[in-house]
Amino acid sequence: MTPTQLSLIATVARNGELPIAELARIEAVNPTLLSRALGRLEEDGLLSRRPHPDDRRAALIDLTPAGRRLHRRIRAERTDVLAAQLRELSETDRAALIAALPALEQIAASLKAPPVPAGGVR
Repeated sequence: MTPTQLSLIATVARNGELPIAELARIEAVNPTLLSRALGRLEEDGLLSRRPHPDDRRAALIDLTPAGRRLHRRIRAERTDVLAAQLRELSETDRAALIAALPALEQIAASLKAPPVPAGGVR
């Protein structure tokens, strides 16, 4: 799987069923790339597409049960790898990471914020 496909799966898992336009906005990918990636994930049985009930020109994307299982497996594998790496750190390094958590949480929150428009004002 490509990084884009993995990111799409994670975004849909995190947000639930989404209109394609909203998924494109969140992922900040061009429509051609998005269309190809979604088509491949749909072919692989990892996501489903259905007409938007309020706008027949639009479609909604959601994970299939297979897509949700894959997402859970990927998260579990990443968690296991991270936990193993954290166990290898010294007590001093673990304490430094804990002390850095507020700053890291602030960065994560700012990444979730809507992008700043071209004029620089939100």
